[in-house]
Amino acid sequence: MLKMLRVSSELEEEEPTKEIPVAEKAKRRCCWHWLRELYAAFGNFIPFAVLTYGVNQSVAWAIGGFAIRFYMKDVLGLDGATMGRLTTAAGLPWNMKPFMGMLSDGIAFCGYHRRSYIVVAAAGGFASYILLGTLALPAAALVVVMVVINLSVSTTDVIVDGKAAELSREVPKHASDLQSLFWGVSAIFGLASSSLKGALVEWFSPQKVLLSMTACSVSLLLPALWGWMPEERLPEARCCRAKLDQFRKHPSVSAVAVLMTVVSTCLSSVQVLVSNTQARAIITLLCAAAVAAQSYRALNQHLSRRKKCRGSGSDQE
Repeated sequence: MLKMLRVSSELEEEEPTKEIPVAEKAKRRCCWHWLRELYAAFGNFIPFAVLTYGVNQSVAWAIGGFAIRFYMKDVLGLDGATMGRLTTAAGLPWNMKPFMGMLSDGIAFCGYHRRSYIVVAAAGGFASYILLGTLALPAAALVVVMVVINLSVSTTDVIVDGKAAELSREVPKHASDLQSLFWGVSAIFGLASSSLKGALVEWFSPQKVLLSMTACSVSLLLPALWGWMPEERLPEARCCRAKLDQFRKHPSVSAVAVLMTVVSTCLSSVQVLVSNTQARAIITLLCAAAVAAQSYRALNQHLSRRKKCRGSGSDQE
């Protein structure tokens, strides 16, 4: 018996230890370790981005937008056509994203190019949700409040997108990880919000649901004040100075951004003020033609500039 035990122990010692393949190790890698790597690379920007895309965008956009439709229907008693017109008019800030991005890059507010804009946007969203949750607003005031809410979400979205692109250039090996995090957080929070929004509006009133959406704005307001958005404060002499280099560097692109903002404002005003369907259609077509013409002109100028740069480079060679 002792001999058998010795032989078996010798066989066990002779057997080589199996190494875990690299692919198996990667599979065993916990999501928590991945998040820790991203946090080590980008700091507090990671939780701030999660709050932006998960809470302020996915939750507030899904649940808040759903509650606003029932607010217009049940509290204000608006018909479907009027609700559609007001909702379309309130989508103005999403067409202003290029202009808001250029504005935040060119003009510093209180010494910051990004953080101050996020604070103002989050504070505006907080005040708007309080108004919707406590008052029955008239149609004109409702459009203004919805515009402020959309501006709150779209401004933080474009600023965080720009900061993510900047950080991706600094740490290129984690660029794809950042995008995976953003889209994953948006999908998870969006799925949860879509599953709960109907039940929340049914269990509570639309105004109570809208009042609870103030937590989404606070989730960005406080971290922005705490400095989770990585940005150094400009010197006092440059706190409110405009930096127009971005506008002068690409004048045609800047013109398109400004034109889109003006046209979007015009179309939003038309949706609210003009009741004739044919008149709204004609104005919309004219505005679309103006934007298309300016975009074509800007694209031609950009392509001709690139051809000149390539030609000068080949001549030097």
